[in-house]
Parts: sequence; C-alpha cells; structure tokens
Amino acid sequence: MTNLEAIQAEIEPFTLSRVALTKALTDVGLVAIAEYNDAKLVARATVKALSRLTVLAKESEGKFSQDYTAGEVEKRIVLICNEFGFTVSEFVISSSISDGSNSW
Repeated sequence: MTNLEAIQAEIEPFTLSRVALTKALTDVGLVAIAEYNDAKLVARATVKALSRLTVLAKESEGKFSQDYTAGEVEKRIVLICNEFGFTVSEFVISSSISDGSNSW
C-alpha cells in the first residue's frame, strides 16, 4: 500500500482529488507513491486534507457529486486527532456565538 492509498482510505467516505491528497502528503514530508509505513504522518496529512472540506457543503466534478456538512467532516478530523494525539484546534476552527450579555 502506498501513502496515497492510505490517505484515500482514511478520508473515506469523503473524496478529494489526487493532487490535493498528494500535496497534503508532501506538506508533511511524505511521498505519495512511497510505501506506507508512518501512520502518524499519514494521519496528519489526512486531517490537513479534510480541513479543506469544512468550508464546503457540496462538491461536484463531472458526473460525481457529494453533499456533506462541516460537522460530519469535523467529527472525522476530531476522531483522527484524538487517536494520534494532535491538537484539534490546529485543524478545526471553532466558532462561538455570544449574546453580548457580558457587556451590559
């Protein structure tokens, strides 16, 4: 199994282009076509790649399309981060809503 195949398996059921996944792998110092042997680095590349999806709700390419919510993607990111000891806030931006009552 190559690093590219490993990251494709990790991001399921979501999909990203080979170019996006290869870039995520390269960004963490891995070669896409090299033999998979570092689960932690592939996991880091996976959460980097998945974090790009949190701003999308629907994606179409040719005859293929997929719908998802940012919450679904974020749950997958959090799961991987917890498994490998990554800081979730590096990959997921949490927003908070305030009613302003602390200003009264």
